[in-house]
Amino acid sequence: MPGQRDITELVERLPDFEERLGVEFAAVFCQIVGPDSDDEYRIQINGELRPQTGTSIGRDIWIKVSVYDKQDRAVGTASDYVTEEDFYGFHAFSLDLYTRDITPARLRLYPATA
Repeated sequence: MPGQRDITELVERLPDFEERLGVEFAAVFCQIVGPDSDDEYRIQINGELRPQTGTSIGRDIWIKVSVYDKQDRAVGTASDYVTEEDFYGFHAFSLDLYTRDITPARLRLYPATA
């Protein structure tokens, strides 16, 4: 029977990247759900991208997440694209990754330029 577990404490942010792009992540929540019928687990990370000041961002931005195992190997990635033109105030995101590794060691959440 599938279950779910809060793994928000495994999320690592990169404040220097956020500051450089003038954005920040807020309301971040991460959970692992599963297994599903294929014996895979879904890692879901939700949150908001906000400007550090004002209501707009100065460029298009990628929201990226990388998942690492206990051997510090990247076992999955996901991303969301946010355009400057469509952004106003904040951008809510939800990223899903699927893995057979049920014990990720850490998740890295960061913004990147387009």
